[in-house]
Amino acid sequence: MEASSRWRGFLRISSLMVLFVVVAHQSSALPTGAPAEACDNMTPNHKVPSHGGSGGYQIHHNINVNYTAGHVYNISINGTETENPIFRGFFCQVRKADGDSAADAVGEFVDQSWNDDGTRLSSCTPASIGVTHTDNDDKAGRWFMWKAPVAGTGPVQIWCSFVKVKLIFYVHVKSEVFPENGHGTTPPPPVTTPGHNEQLNLTACGTSLGCFRSPDGCTNSTDCDVIVTQQVVGGDTAVFELAAKADGWVALGLNSEAKMENAQAMGCQRVSATSNEISVKNTANYGGRHVNAPVDSSNLQLNLKLLSSSYEDGVLRCRFERKFATTDPKEKALGPGMKHHYLVAINTMSAATAPSTSPFLLKHNLDPYKLADEYAISDVMNIGGTKPQPTNSTIHPTNATTRPANATTHPTHPTPSPSPVVNIDLSECGKTLGCYRTPSGCQSIEDCDTIVTQDVDVEKEEVVFSLSAKSDGWVALGLNGDPQMAGTQAMGCQLASSSGGHINVKNTANDPNQAANGPVDQSNLQIGLLLLAASYHSGRITCQFRRAFKGGSDKEKNLGPGETFHYIIAMNTQSSSTAPATSPFLYKHNSDPTVLDPFSVTDKMNVGGGSMIDQAGCGVSKGCAVYPDNCVGYDCDYLYTQEVHGHHVTIELLARSAGWVAVGFNDNTDMVGADVIACQLSDDGNVYAKKTHNIKHNSTLDDEDDASAHLLNISTKTEDGFIQCRVTRAIDIHEDQHAYDLSKPHYLLFAVSEDGTAPANVSLIHRHTTTPTVSAAKHSAAETFTMTLNGTADEVVIDLTGCGSEKGCYSTPDDCTGIKDCTYIYTQKANTDGTVDIELHVQNSGWVAVGFGRGTRMDGADVVACQNSNGNITAKALYNAGRAPTRKNSNIAANLSHVTTAFVNGAISCKLRRPIRLHGEHDVDMSVPYYAIFASSSGQAGWNQSLLVKHTSLPVVSKKKLTADSTDNMGVEQSKLYLLKIHGTLMVLAWIGLSCVGLVLPLKFKTGAFRDPASWFKLHRITMVTVWCLTILGVVAALIHSTNVQVKTHVILGIITASLCFIQPFIALIRPHPGEADRTAWNFVHGTIGFIAQACAYAATWFGLQRFKSFFCVSDVIRDVLIAGIFTNMFFWLIAIASKLASECAVCTNGSIDDPMQREPLVQQTAATKQASGYQTPEGSGIRRAGKMALFLVHALLAISLAVCFVVMLDVSPEAGPSCQS
Repeated sequence: MEASSRWRGFLRISSLMVLFVVVAHQSSALPTGAPAEACDNMTPNHKVPSHGGSGGYQIHHNINVNYTAGHVYNISINGTETENPIFRGFFCQVRKADGDSAADAVGEFVDQSWNDDGTRLSSCTPASIGVTHTDNDDKAGRWFMWKAPVAGTGPVQIWCSFVKVKLIFYVHVKSEVFPENGHGTTPPPPVTTPGHNEQLNLTACGTSLGCFRSPDGCTNSTDCDVIVTQQVVGGDTAVFELAAKADGWVALGLNSEAKMENAQAMGCQRVSATSNEISVKNTANYGGRHVNAPVDSSNLQLNLKLLSSSYEDGVLRCRFERKFATTDPKEKALGPGMKHHYLVAINTMSAATAPSTSPFLLKHNLDPYKLADEYAISDVMNIGGTKPQPTNSTIHPTNATTRPANATTHPTHPTPSPSPVVNIDLSECGKTLGCYRTPSGCQSIEDCDTIVTQDVDVEKEEVVFSLSAKSDGWVALGLNGDPQMAGTQAMGCQLASSSGGHINVKNTANDPNQAANGPVDQSNLQIGLLLLAASYHSGRITCQFRRAFKGGSDKEKNLGPGETFHYIIAMNTQSSSTAPATSPFLYKHNSDPTVLDPFSVTDKMNVGGGSMIDQAGCGVSKGCAVYPDNCVGYDCDYLYTQEVHGHHVTIELLARSAGWVAVGFNDNTDMVGADVIACQLSDDGNVYAKKTHNIKHNSTLDDEDDASAHLLNISTKTEDGFIQCRVTRAIDIHEDQHAYDLSKPHYLLFAVSEDGTAPANVSLIHRHTTTPTVSAAKHSAAETFTMTLNGTADEVVIDLTGCGSEKGCYSTPDDCTGIKDCTYIYTQKANTDGTVDIELHVQNSGWVAVGFGRGTRMDGADVVACQNSNGNITAKALYNAGRAPTRKNSNIAANLSHVTTAFVNGAISCKLRRPIRLHGEHDVDMSVPYYAIFASSSGQAGWNQSLLVKHTSLPVVSKKKLTADSTDNMGVEQSKLYLLKIHGTLMVLAWIGLSCVGLVLPLKFKTGAFRDPASWFKLHRITMVTVWCLTILGVVAALIHSTNVQVKTHVILGIITASLCFIQPFIALIRPHPGEADRTAWNFVHGTIGFIAQACAYAATWFGLQRFKSFFCVSDVIRDVLIAGIFTNMFFWLIAIASKLASECAVCTNGSIDDPMQREPLVQQTAATKQASGYQTPEGSGIRRAGKMALFLVHALLAISLAVCFVVMLDVSPEAGPSCQS
C-alpha cells in the first residue's frame, strides 16, 4: 500500500508538471511563422476553435477598385485601439474571390527579409503565395508588397488570419473583392505613361501646367536632367509628374523655407537596382533633422496614389496624385493661395534604391534644386534652373586657379548649396606633391582626418597649399624655424560663422614673445594669399590657396628652395571658433598642434600620421625597408631608410615598440660583431640615439661617456606607441674601430625590443624580443632599394638533396621530394662555426615544431617552432614544462637567427639557425645525443606568445638518438599504437557489447524467459566470465604499450573498473545457498559491485575515446556510435530495473516475504519443492516467455552490433601523424 501511495503521488506530480508546461506554452505564438499545414485552411493548430469575426483586425491596401495584372500593390494589416491593438502572429494570402484553399492563392508577395521587420514569405509551395511572421513579439501592424497575377485571373480577395495569443485567434479575415481591370467592371480612366522613346509633353507649361525643368530651356526628358509638373484635377486633388536622369530616386519637397529641414518630400523610388518597378513615397525631414522618415510609419504611401511610372534608359518617371486636405501635421496643406518653397532632390545612384517599405534610404547625391520664390499648387509657372553640383565633386586645385579669391556668387534660380566639395588628389604624394596626412596611409578626404599638401612652381616662385580637416572652426598651417607656436606664420582657412557658409583664407602670425595670434597686415587679413577653392561639407573644412615665395611683410616667412621650416598643423574643431573675414583666428587651437621636422616648399615629402620619417624617394634616392608591405608612417610596424649626402648617410628608424629599435651592419648575417645604430626609450620618456657594437650577442656602447658618439643631427620622437629617430653618421668612421665602412657591401640586420628602456648612456640592456630580420642581399650606403621586412618570403625552398650525406632528414611520406609533396619535413645541418641550420615544413596552418629531448616524450623537451599568426610566420624558442610549451625568457626567439619563413597555400616553411651548444637551464646541447620529436598543429597563436594550442596530431619520435652533425635519413620509432587499438577493442566488446547483457539477466530473465529455469544463470556466467577475460587482456595490452602511465581520468576509472571486475568471480565462489541468512546481503554486494563497475566502464570508455583522438585520426561518427551503445544498454538496463521493482512490489503486496518460493529464483527450486508448495504455471506463460526472449535478443543484438561497429571503425582509423588534422 505504501508503494502504491508513492506511485500515485508520483503520477500527481508528473501531471502537474505536464500541465505547467502546457499552460506555459499557451502564452506564446509559434515564433517561426505559420507552418505549411496552415496553407489551405489558414487556421493555427492550437487545439482550440477560432474566435468568430475579425477581432477588430483590419486590412488596408492601395488597390483602386480594380487591380491591374503585373502591378505591385501595398497591403498593410493592423489592430484597432478599441478592440485588439496588437497581434503576435499572422498569415495572409491573396486568393481568387471564389477560392477556399492554397491552390486558389494568386500573385506573389515580395520577399522583404532584408528589412528585418519580423516578416517572411510563407512555408507554402511556392513560398511567395503567402506572408507570415518570424517572431512572436507584439505587433501593431505590418506592411507587405504584393504583385498582381497575370491577366485573366479574375476577381481576387485578401485573406488574413491573426493570432493575439495562442488560445485567441481569428481566421479568414477578408478584404473587399477586387475585380481585374477589363474583367467584370469598368476600369478607371487610362493614364498615359511615357513609353520607350516617348516624351513628357511640356508644351502646356505656363498655360495649364506648372513646370520646372533643368537645364533651362530643355524640351523633353531626353535633354532635361529633371522635370517637375503640377496640375489641379477635380478642384481638390493635385497631380504631380516627376522625371529625372536617376537610377535611385527623385522627390519634390515642400517647405515654408528654402531648406530641407522640416520639408515634406513626395517622390518615387526604384524598388531595387535590378528592378524597373517604382514605388511612391510620402516622407518628411521633420524635427529639424536632415534625416528622411515616413510621414506615417505605418503607411509610406499616405494620401498618395501612384498613377503611372516607368524606368527606361536611365530616366525615372512617375505620376501621382495627392488630395489638398491633410490631417497629418508633417504634410503641407495644398490649395489655392497656399504657397511653399519647392525643392527637388535626386539620388542618381542605383545603390539608392529601396523597397516600398523604406523611406529614401540614401541622401541625395546632388545638391537639391531650390526654387527661390514660393508657389501654390494652382500656379502655372514655367521656370528653369541650372544643374546642381554633386555633393562629392572632384575639383582639382589646378582646375580652380582662375577662380577669384572670394568668388561666392550663386545662380538666381534655383539657389544651389554654397560650394561643391573640394577634392585633394593624394595619388601624387611623394611624386609631384609634398604631403602630410593622418591617419597614415589614408587615401582621400573621406578617410583622412587631416591633410596638408604643397604643390610648388619654382619658375613662377609660388606654391599652392591645400588644407583639409574635420573641423567646424578653422585649420591652419604654421611655418617656423623652431618647433613652437611663438613666432609662427600661420596661413589657413576659417568658417565665417557657426551656421556654415563662406570660408575665408587668413594670413596671420603669432607674436614671438607669446602665442597670441594676430594678422600679418592689420588692413588686409588675406595679404599675400589667393584663395583658389574652399568648401565646408559634413563637418569638414577644405581649402586651397596660393602664396608667392617672397613675403610682403616682415612677419611672413620667405619661401623657396633651401628655406626650411618646421611645419605646424593646428586647428580648432569647435563651431564657436568661427570668425568673420575681418578677424584673425579668434580662438586658440583646442588640440595640440602637430609639429613636423623642417621641410622646404620644394620637398616632395610623403609623411603620414605624425611620422617624422619621409618615405618620398624610396627606391629612387633612398634605400627603404618596411613592414608590412607598402605601409606608410604609423601604418608600419618597422621602417628604415638610408640616404647618402656626400660623405655622410642619414638613417631613419621607426618601430611600434616600447623598448628600442635598431639596425645592424655586418659582413655576415649574424648579430655577433655587428655595428649597430639604435634608438631607445628611456625611463624619463625621451628617446636617445645610441651607437653600439655587439660582442657575442651583447650590445656594448662604442663610447661609454657618449652613447651617441659619431652621430650627428639627431632627431627623436615617441608617440602613440612608436619610437622613431633620424641620425646622420659618416659613411666610414675612421676613428672608431667597431664602425663598419658602409661604403662596402654589408648585410642589414633589423631588430626590435618590445621592452627594455634604459637611460641615455646605458647600452641596450635587453635583447630583441623578435627574431632579427636580415636583408636577403648585401647593400652599400649609396644603394637605393625598397624591401619588405616581414621575414616572410614568397617561398622558402626546402629540398631533400644531400639527405643522408650532407644533412640529417626526416620527411613523410617516405617517397616525397620537397615542399610540394611532403606533408612534413625536418632537416639539420651542422656548420663549422658551431651552429646548426634547421629547416621545417608542414602542410598545416598553425605551427610546425621539432623538440630535442633526452627521452622520447615531449616533457622537458627543448623546442624550436615556426608559428603562423594571421599569415605572418614567427620563429620561437620554447621548452616544454611538463607537456605545456613555455617561453624560455622574455625573448621569444632566443638564440635563433638567419630566419626565413613562408606561408604559401596553407603550408608553413621556415629556415633558421641556432647554436649547437647551449647551456641554459632549459636548453639541450645538440652535441650530446638526443631524440628528435616532430609535431604540428592547426591552431594559431600571437607572434609574441607560446604555442597556446596543443598539437592536433600525435608527435612522432626519431628511431634513435641523434647529434647535430648526424646525417642519417631519420626513421621514426615504430608505433605500438596497435596495442591501444587492441586495448580499445577488448574493452568495448566487454563493456559495451557483453557486460550489460549479462547484468540484466538476473534482473529481468530469471523467470519466464527460458524453458530451462537454469539457462539465465548459465548465460550470465558465460557472459561475465568472457567480460572478465577481455578486461584482463585489455589491461595487459595497455600496460605493454606504455609502462609510464600518466594518472588521467581515463586511467583512474579504468583501474576502478578492472579492479571491481577482477574480484567478482571470487565473490561468486563464496555465494551462500538459497535460503541461507547471508544470501540477501550477498546478492546486494555482488549486484552493486557489478553496477558500479558498469557505470565506471561507461565513463572510462568515453574519456578513453577523447584520449584516442591524440593517437588516431578518428571520425566523429565513432563518438556517435559509442553514445548509441551506452544509451541502448542504459535503456534496457532501466527496463530490467523497473521490471524487478514491479515484481518485488507484487511480492510485497500479494505474498509472504518469508515464502522461499517468492524470494528465491526458480532455478534453485526442485520440481518436488514446487509440487509440494502447490506452485502452478501461470496462464499465458508461453506468450510472456516469447516476449521476454525477444526483448533479451533485441538487447543483445543491438549492444553487440554497436560494439562491433565501434571496433571496426576504430581499427580502420589511421594513426595520427604530423600532418593529420583534428
